[in-house]
Amino acid sequence: MSNPRIKIKHDQIKHFFRQNIQLKSNDLVLENSKQSDKTWWLIHQQISNYNSRKSLSSDRVTSDLITLKRSKAIRVFVSSTFTDFFNEREHLVKVVFPELREWCFKRNLDLIECDLRWGVPSDSTTEDTILTCLTEIDRCYEENDGHPFFIGMLGDKYGWVPKYEELPFNITKEYDWVPNISITHMEFLHGALRCRNKNACFFIRDNLTQIPNEYKDKFFESNKLSKSQLDALKKKLKLYHPDQVFHYSCDYDGIDETTGRKKVKLKGFKEFGERALEFLKNSIEKSYPYLEDIYQNENNESIDTDENDNYKKDVFFEEEQSAHDLFIVEKTNFFVGYEHEMTLALNYLNKYNFLVVTGIEGSGNITLELPFDLDHDSRLTLESFIKLLDILKEQNEKEIIVVIDGYDFESNDYFNWFEHFKNMNNLKLIFSCDSSKKVELIFENFVQVDLNCFDDQISRVFIQKYLQKYNKKLNENQMRLILEKSSNNLSPLWLSFVCYELRIFGEYTTIDKKIQNLPFNLSELIKNIINRINMDFPNNIIKEVLCLIGISRNGLPENEIYLLLKSIGFDTNRLEWAQMSRSLKIFLNFSFFQKSYLVEIKHKRVKKVIDEMFLFNIDTINSYHDKLINYYSNISQYRYFSTLELCHHLLLVSKKKELAVFLKTRDAFMYINASYRAFLFNKLRCKYLPIKNDKSNLKMCNICSTKIGNLGSHSLNKNSCFICGSFNFSDGKLAYRCIKHGFKDNLGLANSFICCICKKMITLPNGPASSTVFSNAKLCQFCNTSSCCDLEFD
Repeated sequence: MSNPRIKIKHDQIKHFFRQNIQLKSNDLVLENSKQSDKTWWLIHQQISNYNSRKSLSSDRVTSDLITLKRSKAIRVFVSSTFTDFFNEREHLVKVVFPELREWCFKRNLDLIECDLRWGVPSDSTTEDTILTCLTEIDRCYEENDGHPFFIGMLGDKYGWVPKYEELPFNITKEYDWVPNISITHMEFLHGALRCRNKNACFFIRDNLTQIPNEYKDKFFESNKLSKSQLDALKKKLKLYHPDQVFHYSCDYDGIDETTGRKKVKLKGFKEFGERALEFLKNSIEKSYPYLEDIYQNENNESIDTDENDNYKKDVFFEEEQSAHDLFIVEKTNFFVGYEHEMTLALNYLNKYNFLVVTGIEGSGNITLELPFDLDHDSRLTLESFIKLLDILKEQNEKEIIVVIDGYDFESNDYFNWFEHFKNMNNLKLIFSCDSSKKVELIFENFVQVDLNCFDDQISRVFIQKYLQKYNKKLNENQMRLILEKSSNNLSPLWLSFVCYELRIFGEYTTIDKKIQNLPFNLSELIKNIINRINMDFPNNIIKEVLCLIGISRNGLPENEIYLLLKSIGFDTNRLEWAQMSRSLKIFLNFSFFQKSYLVEIKHKRVKKVIDEMFLFNIDTINSYHDKLINYYSNISQYRYFSTLELCHHLLLVSKKKELAVFLKTRDAFMYINASYRAFLFNKLRCKYLPIKNDKSNLKMCNICSTKIGNLGSHSLNKNSCFICGSFNFSDGKLAYRCIKHGFKDNLGLANSFICCICKKMITLPNGPASSTVFSNAKLCQFCNTSSCCDLEFD
């Protein structure tokens, strides 16, 4: 890329070099301070003559944000010497950038960190190495409106200073190279100093002590000229960017051998990380204002009630649509392979209404989230889905495609919804599933597309594209190691986990060993990743998080997980949970849930591995159910969601008496529909056959029959189902007991009965008046009469 922004001529630099800094000559040795002054004289000339690009106007930025349909790339370039800033770069990659990426994602921005620790292959020439660094900064210029997002870090090491006469002419001319400065210094100059970059921040590390003698050469400069240049660079940064320079301290923490090479381990980066994150968020927000902020600024005037209601509805649908759009972007921003299958699927949809996409686990089946919030109980989900189909019937003028991921064709519970789909010519259905054994039982006329594992060619493209996004590249031998290792297991899921592990691995010199040590088995690879993440956090808290999410039925509300962890003895806060969630994100799925997110395990294989590692015996499993029971009972503020989940966990640990009591509470009647409440009660009922005759049905005395609430509902007892308490809209079915439970109530006595509510014996008068003394206990339409009406808790 040509660089016309610097008006100072290249010949002027050459003349400056010949007259003042002739490194070839051994006769001329300038004093270090004077040499540094000469260097900065030239740099100052470049800064003064810099012709910056015209940035987009605020109107243009606003317009772009409003009409933006895909993510805007935010490239952050990280510049420092390598050997002494390994720890800071690790903190950026594993702590700061994941949080920043999540923050950007919610704003439809795609964060790409440019951390070139092993983005430059080992066999690269000097020219290739320099060009890789500088052209990446050029790319940041192009994609971020002339002001790249830049993090520069300085300690006590100046870095490699290439000899000016050995630099290729095209580099010295293209980038107006300043003699006698290091590669790192040149990155600072090109990415920040010349353009007085408002999006650049600089971190200077102070007071690093206790470094062992054998490692001091990695952290401290011995060359006097380099020391002088480094000191001058620190001073000039404060001169040109006084509000963008931050000092921080850290401490020696031993020797780290986890990467296969001994490195000094440092600790204490909290302040460093927080300042970097805060600066980048502020800079990004100023450069790309958030759409909601723009709307708020434009709508400060008060509006009447009707307009306010309409506005709230618009905001609600915008939030729903935004969550849906972000989900699609996340799932489709990196797609490789299956071009033939995609063509087949599109052609089939023009002819058929049903398409089933199948593949082995981890083969990348189609994933799409429906644009509405379904209830999380399976039966309620079915009802909501049927209601949706009825609504879609009215949209005859529009062709609608519904994509359902992970459909279970083995479950008979869902078969009856298909009746609502018939004669809906405007609606097409796409299912993805692991198995299609029973597809033919539902559809008479469907098409199936099978996804196979990747071959070597597609796998190679997958790896290259994945790593290229983060400016990383494998050599041919490293690529071959991966392809040979995965020869029997080329699933996208395995490859994505491998690429993720390599991306965050900071030591390029041992990358071959890292690849060789990666398990070829998917389950073993997942175990390795879980163990690595677990080591990054104290007290096995990652194990607890995975077990709690894994044992849950539909996931856990994200904004309450830290409260759940507190309730079981972990002193956590929102920030600590956010750091854990970002580390675990490759295993977790975040679905939109009541203006927050529901966190669940993303892949069945990951769930299976969690079970194998941690949930391998019944006592352990029940202990986690108990933890969730306590959370749903006493902590969670999501009453509807908690009500359904609490019932599920009480049933699984056979706490039948507690479940029966809870099902008669106000929350149970408010948040659980009658059919599902009856389903739960039927799980608690005695399984013996009832005795059915005129004298054996259950009765309640006249006083109890006219009371309210004894059976749980807000209706008269005589109008309530004896088992679940639901209101009887019809005459209902008579309730009977088996011989075991009927005997204790003197079943069969001719002139008396025991009231099924107050348990008092009532003597019947002779004659017709006997019918006014009692009412028959009845069952609702959902509670069957095929078994005894008493509950058993043993």
